[in-house]
Amino acid sequence: MSKSLIFELIKILENSKFRFSNYQDLPGFIFEKIPELKKIKYKKNQLNLDNARYSWLKGLVNSEIERVSEIGSNIGFFSFNMTNDFGVNYESYEVNKDYSEVNKKLSRLLKLNHLLKAYTISMNLKSLLDMKEHDLHINLNVLHHAGTAFDKDLINSQSDWFEYSKNYLGNLSKKGKYLFFQTGNMMNGSSIFDSKETIPFIRSLLMESGWKILKIGIIEDLNKLTYKSYDESEIKKIKVFNCSRNKKTNLVDYFLDGVLVSSLLTGLAQRPLWFCKKKDAQR
Repeated sequence: MSKSLIFELIKILENSKFRFSNYQDLPGFIFEKIPELKKIKYKKNQLNLDNARYSWLKGLVNSEIERVSEIGSNIGFFSFNMTNDFGVNYESYEVNKDYSEVNKKLSRLLKLNHLLKAYTISMNLKSLLDMKEHDLHINLNVLHHAGTAFDKDLINSQSDWFEYSKNYLGNLSKKGKYLFFQTGNMMNGSSIFDSKETIPFIRSLLMESGWKILKIGIIEDLNKLTYKSYDESEIKKIKVFNCSRNKKTNLVDYFLDGVLVSSLLTGLAQRPLWFCKKKDAQR
């Protein structure tokens, strides 16, 4: 195993700082394959939900899923778990050059580069149409940054976001059969939609974009931080937390039925997971 490649990888992970740095964990199996990474000085600055989200997705992956794309792959938590566990062909898109290099270097070190192709590119509304077709698209907490991190000329206000996102997700439906989706509700410090209206708002967005909702993952216990699955037909049973940033503590306060139940680093635990299938897709 290349010592110089490991050194380069550690240097990037320890020193790269940008808006979305230190968002993900490294998959656990990587430390067994590359023991040198056990002492890395890399600290995640996000809620510890990577394993919980992947565990939920893993239970939904079926034999139809052989080709996967991920927009906003960060350091590759999902890409390496999916290629290692399922042997899928994976295309990851990460706009940050350093983190895209992490995906490339790790794939070589893990000998998964025959399955994983990493691209340093921002996938905007137009470029989605040039994507290859995949069986599953992974799109986690990317779309609420439209208008600020990408496609700045297409969104002028929060009110533009729904129509833009409908077109974005519609373009994805033309290039794949399944979608694993999650999004926030804040853009430039203002709400795109009220957090307590997350379920009906995103449900409408997905349905109008050409996707059929198969499963919804919800965190109900903020101490356990695991996802409970609901069918689309059970949507009226779902209760979501209403969240707001506390200006005094800088934590996100979680309310249920008007009662403060917890305060966490971010609002990630409030955001539902959505597993969908293209409406006209045939088995």
